[in-house]
Amino acid sequence: MRHDAVSHRALMVVSIVGLNQVNETYGHATGDDLLLAVSARLKELFEDGGVVARIAANEFVLLSKPLKGSAEVLRLVQKLILTMEDPFRGLGNEIVVLARVGIASYPQDGRTARLLLRRADVAKRQAKTDGNSAFAFFDEGMEHNLMLSSRIGSALRGAIAQERIMPYFQPIVDLETGRTIAFECLARWNDPQLGWIGPDQFIRIAEESDQIGALSNNRFHRAVVSRGTGRIRSPCPSTFPACSFATARSVSTS
Repeated sequence: MRHDAVSHRALMVVSIVGLNQVNETYGHATGDDLLLAVSARLKELFEDGGVVARIAANEFVLLSKPLKGSAEVLRLVQKLILTMEDPFRGLGNEIVVLARVGIASYPQDGRTARLLLRRADVAKRQAKTDGNSAFAFFDEGMEHNLMLSSRIGSALRGAIAQERIMPYFQPIVDLETGRTIAFECLARWNDPQLGWIGPDQFIRIAEESDQIGALSNNRFHRAVVSRGTGRIRSPCPSTFPACSFATARSVSTS
């Protein structure tokens, strides 16, 4: 990237959320038309300077013109979000998509195109992890979080296969009778290298890495085995205590 004297530029990785649904619902021809319409809006937004490039099926990279500071970057990002939220008409149907944006700033976050692109992509992933966040600015803690998530995802596959995620049973009590009527099956994981990993972390990562089905089946199996071996005592011998976990799946047998 050329070093401008004035310099404050923003490199953004923009993911168009909803394109796959458009392809599945209306067909790929409509999806292609939508991409052309998205490209036209982005070019119009950057018509007074900057670069727009498509780098993947539903992703674009935007490089802003030189800006005066972070406040101007924020205004540009907010304008981008609003531009993408406006429904696309003239495609045979009214189509609504969302933009998820990761932003890296030059020169604060890097002085090369490769580094800025990687960091903007990391910020975009963080915006996705945060839930419905439309955008995120890069900070160095994000790279650490991304690497940790990658390590947890790799370790999780082995932990599920080797049944190292343990079931902990929490009684559910009828407040009127004081009687235990069921047990909630809680997943707890103490990894040899990573230590205790909270379910708020590993369940989210299981969902993102398509391991949630295997994790849920494992919990269901372990709950049944625990009940069968008498490790948990049911106040109602004829009824299996309800067991809920990552996918809120429950069973009752007699």
